[in-house]
Amino acid sequence: MCGNVPVVNQFFGSTKYWQSHDFCAGGRGARGSAIRGMQPLDLISAAPWQRAVFTTYALSLSFFEAVVLDRLVRGGGRNALILADPEGIRAALSEQGARRAGRDYELEPVASTTGVFHPKLTLLFGEGDAHMLVSSGNLTFGGWGMNLETVDHLHPSFAAETFDDAADLFDSLAIADTIRTGIADQFEPIAAQLRLSARGAPRNGSYRLLHSVGGSIAERLAQFTDDLGGATRITIVSPYFDKTGSAVSRLSTLLNCEDVRLHVHPKPKGAVRGTMGTNWPEALSARAVCVDTPFDDGSRALHAKCIEILCKRGRLLVSGSANATNAALFVGNVEASLVRIQRNVTVGWKAKAATKPAAYPLVETEDTDDAESRKGILRAILEGDRVVGEVIVPRLHGAASLSVATTAGYIDLGKIDIDSAGRFEAAAPDLEMQSWGGGRMVLRIEQDDHVAEGFVSIAAAAKIIQKAGAMAPRLLAMLSGTETPEDVAAILTWFKEDPARIASAMPRGGQGGGKAEREPIWVSIEELRAAGEFHAATPASSGGNEPAWQRALWLVRSAFTEPRGPWKSGTGEDDQAEDEEGAEGEDERLKRLQREDNAKHRAMNALDDLLEEMLAERHKGIHAASAFALAHYLADRIRPAPSVVYGWLARILGAFAHNELPMDAPVATAGILLRASDGLDRAAERARTFLLRVKIDPMAFAPDGQAIPGFVEILSPSWDAEQFMGSVRAARTPGEEVRTYLEAAENGEPLPSLPTLENSPYWQQLAAAFANSEARSRFRILDKTQKSCPKCNLVLPTGRYQDLRLTGVTHHCGIILCREL
Repeated sequence: MCGNVPVVNQFFGSTKYWQSHDFCAGGRGARGSAIRGMQPLDLISAAPWQRAVFTTYALSLSFFEAVVLDRLVRGGGRNALILADPEGIRAALSEQGARRAGRDYELEPVASTTGVFHPKLTLLFGEGDAHMLVSSGNLTFGGWGMNLETVDHLHPSFAAETFDDAADLFDSLAIADTIRTGIADQFEPIAAQLRLSARGAPRNGSYRLLHSVGGSIAERLAQFTDDLGGATRITIVSPYFDKTGSAVSRLSTLLNCEDVRLHVHPKPKGAVRGTMGTNWPEALSARAVCVDTPFDDGSRALHAKCIEILCKRGRLLVSGSANATNAALFVGNVEASLVRIQRNVTVGWKAKAATKPAAYPLVETEDTDDAESRKGILRAILEGDRVVGEVIVPRLHGAASLSVATTAGYIDLGKIDIDSAGRFEAAAPDLEMQSWGGGRMVLRIEQDDHVAEGFVSIAAAAKIIQKAGAMAPRLLAMLSGTETPEDVAAILTWFKEDPARIASAMPRGGQGGGKAEREPIWVSIEELRAAGEFHAATPASSGGNEPAWQRALWLVRSAFTEPRGPWKSGTGEDDQAEDEEGAEGEDERLKRLQREDNAKHRAMNALDDLLEEMLAERHKGIHAASAFALAHYLADRIRPAPSVVYGWLARILGAFAHNELPMDAPVATAGILLRASDGLDRAAERARTFLLRVKIDPMAFAPDGQAIPGFVEILSPSWDAEQFMGSVRAARTPGEEVRTYLEAAENGEPLPSLPTLENSPYWQQLAAAFANSEARSRFRILDKTQKSCPKCNLVLPTGRYQDLRLTGVTHHCGIILCREL
């Protein structure tokens, strides 16, 4: 055993641990017993972590997305943030497999003006709980898979001081003059969360987290060493040293200890080769040893960093990010290492003599004249139709050119002006819409010979992940067009839980050929524009009135306006896709189709419940247009029976009419489609009546069947909207015929053709009275349809009332005519 230092020996999916009893000591209560002894990736997926923070020097986003983020999401976790040195960001920019940065997780550069940002921490925050991993491994395949690394799992139940120390690290990063980052304001909340997680936990002083912001790790080690009576032996395991061994010499002098031993990692692997440190200090005459298990395993390249300091009254064990270099142990880099303080322990590592290894040549870097090797790093956030950012390294200011690379190609965003602090801002119309299609989005600044790049963070996506909880993956799938029936059923239920999430936008423009002017409550994603316009137009909804959250909700609602066609489950295209992805057994296929069919029924039931809430009288129709968009989306995706769609549209259009809401072209088109396809007589006449009732001029109205393909396909696939509108324009409503009859009679004109009145049982009386003003004076003329007789006030029999409503004429105490449209 390696004392109490756990060493992780990982190779992709196969992981072997050497660990002490307190490694992976677990959390509080039941969760603690469940987590005890877990592997790091198992810990990542062990709970629905509300926030996950990773710090690293080197970075592989393809690894993070494929392995770590996948585990995090599978466990129900969200809100992942990576803090990386610019060198790590620079390497990640070249990974074409990295596709989700800025959308499914946040990536932020942190630069140190005196060295590199080098800590390797993982912080996992749950409800009232937190876990921390202190590692030597970067967030890469090598750091979590192939190298010989150390990782310590800490919890406030036994290491509360380390959470206080980690909080101090983030507080120090927020105010340090040597740190350049664009998210210093986020460090303080992380620090507060760390302190909160350790509040009330016992503190015994056995574990401390050492960092190098505002001080040196070596000086802190000297203090602990003095408390244990002074050092008697120092053994160092490190892949990198200063070429002359000056850091080891300085540490030996500082601790007043001449017995210094350096681990020689066995071949064939030896140490991981780097670009800034040698594997052995050539000018140092320290004793070469091979530390016993687990450090004598040569099947993995050494990247672990450990220091054992034996003292007169105990022992210190140091593990984490700090190599045996001046930049790590003294002043330069930002480092984080754990120290175990073991009092009254005098037995240390076992080791055998070894031969000093030959110094490895450093890993060759690209030609320093190459522009890519000198590429600067920036950070950027897309907020609606504008992008704001900051160049982290190098310091740039003045005029520059801005462009963005997406999976669809390059987009020139024009000229920008970088201020003295490196900040910039530019208009980016339509870029947010493209971001939901998936893939990388990299912003690039060019200024003379300088180039800076960085990933673009989507503000709306970040807010969804932060505030939507377990619903976030479903909402993001909806935005990207990869939603499943299960996603839609869950989102509709989520809407019903809080109708404020589907609040309407305020008026802006005219719709539907009518006289009223208003903003379409639901617009297509392609039509979304300025975030500022949105913020001014959208009322507060669930989760507060934060602009980014409001924007995110509006984007989700608007995604439901995109005609996406039916889901392909069970179709030939679906079968072909399954064949391409891999053979699927018939039983598995039938089970999958049954699950999807059940989800579709749940989605339709969820919409029925949601319509009940959205169209409730107390809402006064403010959700009617949103209900229309949801109903069409589901009709387009599921293609249910016509009777189901008739029911949805009848309820929704009824809400429009009852609340006298203006209609845009798609809604009005659905109204005439409903009458054209219901199989009843006089379809064109009834459609004309509908348009006039909602104050739309039939002679000017242009139907938009392409906006409602789902409704058309279900209710009347062969419907010719323009041809039908021709019939509507030629038709006359009963009310129009009544007005024509009365006007012609008063003006002494010939009796016109009035097809509806001519087919009524009262036509003979009407024709006889046409030229007889005295007979016409006995008619009762109504401007609005009513259910009672205007003379005797008795309720009209049902049949006579229906005659009045449908033909404009009936009889009760004489002839009754109605001029209503």
